[in-house]
Amino acid sequence: MKQKILYLFIAALFLSCKTQPAAKIAEDALWKLAEIGEFEPFADGGVLYLSIDAANSRPILDLLAVGGASVKDAAQILDRTSTITAALYPAGANRRFFAVLQGNYPKTIADLSLKASSDWKKQRSETGADYWRAEKNGLSVAFNERTIAASDADPFLFAAANTVPQGFDEFRQDAVITGWFGDGANAVNAFLAAMETPFEIQADRLFFRVALKDEAYHIVLRVETPSADAARGLSQLFSVARLLGVKEIGEGDLGFFMSTLFSNPPERNGASLTLRLGPMNAARTALFFNIFGVLSFKTSQGARKMTIKKIAELPGVSTGTVDKFVYHRGGVSRGNRS
Repeated sequence: MKQKILYLFIAALFLSCKTQPAAKIAEDALWKLAEIGEFEPFADGGVLYLSIDAANSRPILDLLAVGGASVKDAAQILDRTSTITAALYPAGANRRFFAVLQGNYPKTIADLSLKASSDWKKQRSETGADYWRAEKNGLSVAFNERTIAASDADPFLFAAANTVPQGFDEFRQDAVITGWFGDGANAVNAFLAAMETPFEIQADRLFFRVALKDEAYHIVLRVETPSADAARGLSQLFSVARLLGVKEIGEGDLGFFMSTLFSNPPERNGASLTLRLGPMNAARTALFFNIFGVLSFKTSQGARKMTIKKIAELPGVSTGTVDKFVYHRGGVSRGNRS
């Protein structure tokens, strides 16, 4: 008898799914995944995964550019947002980014606002669900009263297969901003290459977090390496760089960045290496991640030159400071390219 009841229940569930519109199924799948867990809607293979406490990190967020949104629009969205999770994907992937915002978003007001803008057009997903698209900004959004999903592609065509790295949940405690680089070696070595450093390191992942304490922000970076020997070697490299490099950097924002990065000796624990930075204000925290982000996503020699150019164009960074830092690496005299 129990077996018969179970069969009837499964049949009823199947029939309800068959009669439910495909668009409704797609929408429910996205919103439910977003509610179950913050990283659930994101596929593996990302370059970067990020989680943000929007309220406590608001001073930093206000200083960072938001692609596809005006300063006014971004501020209005952040006013209603409690948490943000996002993933960035490499070139050639089905999408380059996917973000989920949780908060309070009156759907009627949002619909009217988008309809009033000539930039936004309603699109029909392959799933049958509707979303909004601003083609010139390469941004697509879907939303209900509690969640906004934003991407450069159809937000309903997602692959939920993300695996949170071991140790991350413990590492992220008390963070207002936290996340990890999917390929820690690529992120760190791209950074080292951009700095004209003639060596590479072994790393599985790079964790990061920003904590708010006594009205100041504190950054923690943790490099997860394949072995204790690799962590020991990396610790020695950081120690040497800290002793020899910081005094030669000079002034300016790049000087601030490197002196901040090497402000404290590294802490080694088994196969991991931890750097603790801070305290610093919101502007300095935003600038640190601005520069680190630019450097960490550049890998080729040609891209390195572009990296230096982009850093020099950041607010408050002088070309002279960039030259002084870059060219003293590798035995070239500081401040002299020849």
